[in-house]
Amino acid sequence: MSQGARPRHRWSLTPAGSGVFSLFFPGLLIAAVARQPLLVAITVAAGLLLVANAILARVVIGRFDVTVTAPATATVGTISSAQVALDVAGPPVECAVAIDSTKPTWLPAVAPAQGAVPFRPATRGIDRGLTVRVATAVPLGFTRCVRTVAAPLDRPLYVAPRSVPTTFDRTAGRAADPALGPGDPIGLRPYVAGDAQRDVHWPSVARTGTLLVRDRRRAEALTELRLVVCGSGDGLDRALGRARALVEPELAAGRRAVLTTTGRRPGGGGPATVTEPVDSGADLLRRLAAATGGESVPAGRGTHVLVTEEGAWWRDGN
Repeated sequence: MSQGARPRHRWSLTPAGSGVFSLFFPGLLIAAVARQPLLVAITVAAGLLLVANAILARVVIGRFDVTVTAPATATVGTISSAQVALDVAGPPVECAVAIDSTKPTWLPAVAPAQGAVPFRPATRGIDRGLTVRVATAVPLGFTRCVRTVAAPLDRPLYVAPRSVPTTFDRTAGRAADPALGPGDPIGLRPYVAGDAQRDVHWPSVARTGTLLVRDRRRAEALTELRLVVCGSGDGLDRALGRARALVEPELAAGRRAVLTTTGRRPGGGGPATVTEPVDSGADLLRRLAAATGGESVPAGRGTHVLVTEEGAWWRDGN
């Protein structure tokens, strides 16, 4: 896998280098005042060692090639890990590696090497590359050179929002039919002309004396949760977090969920309303990561749940 943008380099002193640097100017001044050529030569040599280490460390770290393989999905603020491979031309090199994220963790390594490096995504979205930092202080250990590489991924990393706990009653928000008693199922309604005879709920008819039929639309809403998510900016992330909290228990219970969000049109262009079923937890995370949001509320058809940053409510779009 090739590298992305041109690498950036940054230098810093190691503890040993800081000690040498702190003694350089006082030592040079004392040697000059005392007129001790040998001491002057030693002090200047120490300074040259700092410069030489900086140059050599830059040369060594320039021989690194960085390859990253990320997981398919991750969550904002949650520790995940990516496989990082460090290849180096020439003899092995002592180094440290980290992935840019919230509070990056530096891991020691001897390149060439390969292993899992933890990272904590800071923002929601689709990442097509990760920023990797590699550092080394070889060969003298006085100065440390850090190389920052934008490494592209062979597949996108979908970073979903954290789940936002949301209190929600799946059976609330539906007006009960006046003819129904307290023991009648919510999926019943009074008969209207055109209803099929097979939909008549005869036990309720016998008890209430009213012709009642099964409301298939409302019954379906009990087994298939339809959500419409809207918002913008930070409010969108919170709304998407609420949607995640609502859909994950549905999937775990074997029920279906249909999610409506605003996303980008395939191939670019303006935002588009996307309404598709969610088949798995991974599919849910990808949908939440890809949502772009917008000021307008996508139109929801039938009984659905409107999810915003403030909460979730039942709505009837018919």
